Amino acid sequence: MKIPYPLLSKFGLISAMFMAPTTLAAISVSLPVNTEPLLFNTQETDATRLTAEDGQQQIVFKYLANFRHQGQRQRFISEAVIVTFTGQNAQYSITLPKINSASDADRFNQRPSVSIIDDNGQQVDYRIDTLTKDGIQIGRNYREEINQYNLSAAPAAIKRQPPAMATYLASSTTSQVAATGSPDNATQINVGQMLDFWYQQADEKTRQAFKAKINAADSEKSK
Repeated sequence: MKIPYPLLSKFGLISAMFMAPTTLAAISVSLPVNTEPLLFNTQETDATRLTAEDGQQQIVFKYLANFRHQGQRQRFISEAVIVTFTGQNAQYSITLPKINSASDADRFNQRPSVSIIDDNGQQVDYRIDTLTKDGIQIGRNYREEINQYNLSAAPAAIKRQPPAMATYLASSTTSQVAATGSPDNATQINVGQMLDFWYQQADEKTRQAFKAKINAADSEKSK
């Protein structure tokens, strides 16, 4: 069967879009050596030099410092600090205020501040907050905590976007069902990935409600 030229051209264009190499701009961020990196864009890290694609960046770390108080050397470990900013194809350095006294340490925990400079020496705007938890601090799951934090309207929260193909896949799934009565295996895999994404974003109450709906649907099918 001869494929119509317009359809062939359209197919070729779509193929080129998916097969053509894509160059993504990247940023790097340098943290001071006297920090304890915890998370970078919700992923655990212990590196003080970080790299990522352009866009919103979120770093969680603790500030480690020493100062003298009444002749005694004191160790300061800050609350977990969240810094969020937008990076665009540049190298960024984060610097921290000096901690010379107990009052400096208290002030930083209450109102943390940093300075972010790009490779042109320009100050970069940022949002900052602390990731706090009441009770026992040992064994904290910072990754889970930041995911919950990002679901809120807190000052340094970022909203993770669903997969880029989500809108296309939803439309594709609808068309597939309409045409054949059931989606194909490839579509089901993509739908599963989407469901997994939203499940990870949900709080525990929403997850339980989601599970209950699935169990109710399975029970209905087994009747």
